[in-house]
Amino acid sequence: MLQLHLFEVYQQTWSKNHTASVSLPSTRICFLSTGDTIQMDLSNMRKKYKGDEESFEEDQLISLDPIKQFAEWFNQATKCPEIGEANAMCLSTASKDGRPSARMVLLKGYSNEGFCFFTNYESRKGKELETNPHACLVFHWEPLSKQVRIEGTVEKISRQKSVEYFHSRPKSSQIGAVVSRQSSVIPNRQYLREKNAELEEKYKDSEVPAPDYWGGYIVKPTLIEFWQGQTNRLHDRIVFTREGGETELQEMQHQAKGGWVYHRERSHWFCIPERAKKLLTVGHNNPAQNYNNEKTRDEIKENIQHLPIDIHSSKLLDWLVDRRHCSLKWQNVVMVIREKINAALQDMPENEEIKQLLMGSSELASLLSRSVSYEGPALRKQVAKAQQLQQELSRRELECQSGAADMRERYYAACKQYGIKGENVARELQGLVKDLPTVLDEIGRKASCLEETIKLYAAFTKFVCDWSEPVLPLLSFIQQKGNTTVYEWRTGNVPTVIERPVVMEAPPDTVTEETIDWGDLSNGDEDVNTGSAVEEEVDWGISLESGKEETGDCGIDWGETKTSAVEIEVVAAGTDCKYTFSFWIKLHISKRHNVLTKLISHTGFTGPEGVARGEDAFSLLENAQTRNQFIDELMELEVFLCQRLSEMSEEGDMVSMSQFQLAPSIIQGQTRKRVQTMLADVRHLLEELTSQRMKHLFMIQASPRYVERVSDMLRQKLKQADILVLKQASLAERRQEALEEQARLEPRIDLLTANIKELQKLIETEISKRYNKRPVNLMGVHV
Repeated sequence: MLQLHLFEVYQQTWSKNHTASVSLPSTRICFLSTGDTIQMDLSNMRKKYKGDEESFEEDQLISLDPIKQFAEWFNQATKCPEIGEANAMCLSTASKDGRPSARMVLLKGYSNEGFCFFTNYESRKGKELETNPHACLVFHWEPLSKQVRIEGTVEKISRQKSVEYFHSRPKSSQIGAVVSRQSSVIPNRQYLREKNAELEEKYKDSEVPAPDYWGGYIVKPTLIEFWQGQTNRLHDRIVFTREGGETELQEMQHQAKGGWVYHRERSHWFCIPERAKKLLTVGHNNPAQNYNNEKTRDEIKENIQHLPIDIHSSKLLDWLVDRRHCSLKWQNVVMVIREKINAALQDMPENEEIKQLLMGSSELASLLSRSVSYEGPALRKQVAKAQQLQQELSRRELECQSGAADMRERYYAACKQYGIKGENVARELQGLVKDLPTVLDEIGRKASCLEETIKLYAAFTKFVCDWSEPVLPLLSFIQQKGNTTVYEWRTGNVPTVIERPVVMEAPPDTVTEETIDWGDLSNGDEDVNTGSAVEEEVDWGISLESGKEETGDCGIDWGETKTSAVEIEVVAAGTDCKYTFSFWIKLHISKRHNVLTKLISHTGFTGPEGVARGEDAFSLLENAQTRNQFIDELMELEVFLCQRLSEMSEEGDMVSMSQFQLAPSIIQGQTRKRVQTMLADVRHLLEELTSQRMKHLFMIQASPRYVERVSDMLRQKLKQADILVLKQASLAERRQEALEEQARLEPRIDLLTANIKELQKLIETEISKRYNKRPVNLMGVHV
């Protein structure tokens, strides 16, 4: 393309048989109110640029990094005394509908990331950048005959950096930024003066806050063009471009640094490549002398015929319009012409000559450009999206699979904690309760080893506190007779018949499908339950009985009656008292046996003698009240043994030895090791009776709702695992659909590629015919 334009210019200038009249465009300055137009001919305004010996070639680049090359030219501009503001640049933006605007702003910093400037976010440029974040910067250093053009995307810099730069400015500039609301209408300049004076007085002794509507932008470059003016308008222009990813180098492109590629580009008229310069010289040192020689001119024409016409696919339609091969408004009439052609061809046989005449370069170029620029990338994007969706769905499938396996593992771990297999949770939990009496009987038999410990505690309380009543009554009873029934403990007689309550067997587990109850959304007159009435009464376990006086004997005993207090008195060693200890406890134990007897008497006994039914049929460790008393007495015994071990570790002095001279032999005969053994036995019984498994068994026995709650909790884990399995199957279906979508799109890409190659071949052949069969290369034609 560039070489062809060069030949046309030379041909129009020096051909003997053709005289070209060059019409220069006139510059319209303004319009008067009367409708008169002032026209000024500026065609003779020329500046003498640098000679060819000062050309800007690739080997003169200081670096293949365009940012470093910009830094070099910028330093030259700052050192030039004829340039007042080297950082002044023209900022061009466009609105959402494509209307451009330009203004001069100042560059305030640049780096490998981009070029930074500050302005009002509410100005016209700020609003345009909000809707269309693309801009172009132009640095024109006229004394140096150099220019840099930068295109790229625009982003706001961080608020912190904007505030820091705002406060680095002079205070007058800070106030000016607050006063001047750019692109807004004001009545007159006096308004600005008054507003400025008002703010100067307001912030006279304080810091000016940075307004929210003022800050910085950074232009991240995608194209940087370095231009240098030369004689005869043969300007030098080197363009650096950078795409988002790795792209193949096109013809006459070269790899730079940092992901940039560069190439030379024609300037205002054209640029001469090195091979064209060699063809133009034809053995002479001065090319201008060759143009006046007819023989040399013919040789130039012949040689130029072998130069290819290189056209980029994105500029193909513009190239055809610029060469007047098609009209600029061809699309407005193409539909009408096409309809007429289709109507005429209905009754005409196919004719090759007519077919050749109807071939439209503009339509082919438009179709090629649309296929390369839009259809191909769109299909590629859809294929990439399908592939990405497959990867995402595969990842989520694995997550669902692992999540379902984890839920099942947690289910079986919880079942193991309860001691069940998990096949029928409710039935297995109730099955555990059937073995509970055997376990409790075994604990009762183990309590027989506490005989010596109970005697030691009884002797110690009698020796220290003069306590004459029995201690640890329930623990002593179980130690002697084992885990008997409550009836035997209450009456002292062994029951002849034991009628235990019947436990309803739980139904087998059923897994129901997860459904959502949306309620009754009908528009009928049916009554709607708003929660104000409850059909099923909730049993809170509280019975309201009439005829009971608050102060009656059958009321609730809150424990406010006068009882013997538990007094703990610490007496220093050597103090005069009946029994002197380094640390001793004076105990006044409440009459627990009498309280228990009173509680049992309230329950009443209406059954026949020798028959244990209801609560009386349970063993002492099955009944909640007696079991709690048994645990309390074990803990009481544990505390005594711990305190006794502590005292025995301090009985080395003479005072301690004299304290137990009158004590019973069972107290004096105990050693520290023997007390530790007793303590271990007591703690072993406590651990067996208060273990987590035993707590679950007691809860299962006491509350059928607890069985339901545990069953629901465990089944919920299985339901979650099943939901994840269903979700995994759904994701697999979606992944298969994405795979099928990819398989459907790939043949379309192959077909489009073949069509594009065919279009490329047709266009190159058509253009070559119009230019004496010169070779034509369409560049950038790929899907």
